Amino acid sequence: MQVKVRVQKGIKRANSLIFCHLGVVYWFSFSWTSKSGILLKNKRVEGILKELESLFRKFLESNEQKEVLDGCISDGLPELGVLTVISEMKESVLGAVGQTTDEREKEFQSLGYRYYQSGSPVANLIAVLNVFHQGFLRSLSEFGMLDRYWNEVGTFFGDLKNFVTKGYLLKDLDELEYVFMSEFKDKMDISPHVRWIQATIQSIREDKWEPAGSASAIQAELDGWLSKPETRLLLGDEIEWVQILHHAIKQLAIAMTQDMSSRNYLQMFILAKELGKKTLYFLHTLGDLYLSFIQNREKRLVDFLHLAVSAGEISHVTVLTVMKFDALTRIWGDTVKRTIVERIKNHIGNVLATSSPNAFFIEGKAGRIYIFHTDQFDMKLDVQIRKLKTHLEEESISFEGNTIGFRVSLATVGFRKGENLSRDLIKKILAFVTTKAAMTEDESYYLDAEDKRAVISGIIRNYQQIQFVQSTLNEKNIQLHFQPVVMMESREVYNLEALARIITPDAVISAKDFIQTVYDLGMILKLDSLVFEKICEYQDKIRSVTDKIFLNVSPYSLKSATFRNILKNTLRELNNAGLSLTIELTEQAVLENVDVIRFINENYGIRFAIDDFGTGYSSLHTVASLSESGAVGYLKVDGEMVRQMQDSHETYKVVNTIIRMSDALRLKAIPEYVETRQISQRLMAMGVKMGQGNYFCPPSPIDDLCAK
Repeated sequence: MQVKVRVQKGIKRANSLIFCHLGVVYWFSFSWTSKSGILLKNKRVEGILKELESLFRKFLESNEQKEVLDGCISDGLPELGVLTVISEMKESVLGAVGQTTDEREKEFQSLGYRYYQSGSPVANLIAVLNVFHQGFLRSLSEFGMLDRYWNEVGTFFGDLKNFVTKGYLLKDLDELEYVFMSEFKDKMDISPHVRWIQATIQSIREDKWEPAGSASAIQAELDGWLSKPETRLLLGDEIEWVQILHHAIKQLAIAMTQDMSSRNYLQMFILAKELGKKTLYFLHTLGDLYLSFIQNREKRLVDFLHLAVSAGEISHVTVLTVMKFDALTRIWGDTVKRTIVERIKNHIGNVLATSSPNAFFIEGKAGRIYIFHTDQFDMKLDVQIRKLKTHLEEESISFEGNTIGFRVSLATVGFRKGENLSRDLIKKILAFVTTKAAMTEDESYYLDAEDKRAVISGIIRNYQQIQFVQSTLNEKNIQLHFQPVVMMESREVYNLEALARIITPDAVISAKDFIQTVYDLGMILKLDSLVFEKICEYQDKIRSVTDKIFLNVSPYSLKSATFRNILKNTLRELNNAGLSLTIELTEQAVLENVDVIRFINENYGIRFAIDDFGTGYSSLHTVASLSESGAVGYLKVDGEMVRQMQDSHETYKVVNTIIRMSDALRLKAIPEYVETRQISQRLMAMGVKMGQGNYFCPPSPIDDLCAK
């Protein structure tokens, strides 16, 4: 049988509400009394209890357990378990009548320990003591002794409730500390709360009247922690919410400090429950924010810098990058990776502690650490940074009998005090200095605040170019120029190569000047599609000049089903107009996309030309195989080699070898950048039939070619 909760007739309450109820009822049993006053009161109570000892015994021995049970609380425990509690409590109260206050405290604190471990809520014990207390007051009233002994009996039972609650309080704090140390032991630097909770718990254990976490000390530490730039970097936009949580915990801390001075363990137990909940919630919130920071750290770093630089809080940022970090991880594993990062962080911490105590650092994406210098405006840090790099690279890791070294690049950028830079510009500046550091011989780059202006101007120009190219493609403002491949002896046009151009009022911009931007924007498919669209518009004019058209196409586009559908439709239109299509791919692209080339050739009947041949790393076996299958029909000899051929005998021999090889593979050789009569004659002397270059005709609008 389960015994129902009976604290007030017809009302059921959860334990937490019972604690609050009991705390209010018995709060006034503990006045704000000095330590000497409490000792005097205890002596008086002990004397009165000796007078009442026999009456106490008669009352307790005459109490029926069932009667006590009806006024008790079981919280779902079997009736037998509650009866056991009543029986044990009766014996303890009987024993307490003849004990000193210190002895009672020790005894009932021990009871609290034991019942806490058994799972019985503290409200059970207090409810039993309440029944005994009220019953004994009725007995005193029957004997006409109530007024005389009211206060002392109240103090006696109040002490028993307080002491048994102390046992619960200490065990509860033990568990709270265990949770903190098991769950947050590796995050002690996240917040001062864990350290403060430990100090408070220790103060309660030792019955110190002034706990280590006094209100002023707590506030100072929390305010100091919240004001740190690294805290704002970690918390981001949630810092105000964290401040609210801080304030709530501070108020609980103040209340607990006050209760410690009066040894009000019952109220402290209630506050400890709330403090534990709020602190755990707070630390979990910080943990979530930390996880959010880890997942978005590069963006959060830029957001923080945008605000901190404009506020004049950051003078320099150093970006440390472990070179070939991914390769180190692949070769040696995560253990070495973590060891390297920890070794670097420890070293940076030691250096900053002595040279820049206000500086701080934080880990970015894999293998990258950001160092923030806070108070060194108008100072050059290049010497200091180079020393840091030298010391770091003197470090090595011992792992499974191997000595593993590592190198780092260090890129530093300075800021003027109060400098107002957009987030996007800060991101681009960091990318610029990091790239420059990786490219320099000593893997170190320093950009001071003044020199940064020229870099910013370049970044803005580049950004404007990106916007221009993007809008040009979106508005389909691409034009085509054409450069013929001619039979060098007769000057007859063999085919036309279509070349994308952007036309402005001031200039004609060739593809080589904007193609990388197109790739960076991820718009190469759009560009190739626009070129094919334009080809169809010009097909009749092209046919009046030649029946062959060459187009440069990205392998990324050829892998796209959407583009292949455009290719199929364009090919049909060109064939109907009597035009054949050849696609040009660079030597490296051919080597990396052999399967794509075979697929396009077999399914669409399109042949390929290998562009810029002589600069890449083609496998001759692959070229021979593609030639034999008919997928490749042309070798376009790299124009730079053709240019140098006139001044370099070695280059001449290389070009001659390429021509001989193309003949052997039955491929048509087309040298590019034929810009002088002398080069044309030397090529013809090698037996070359065709050529392409400004000597014959520069890239021109189709109407100009038709006019010729």
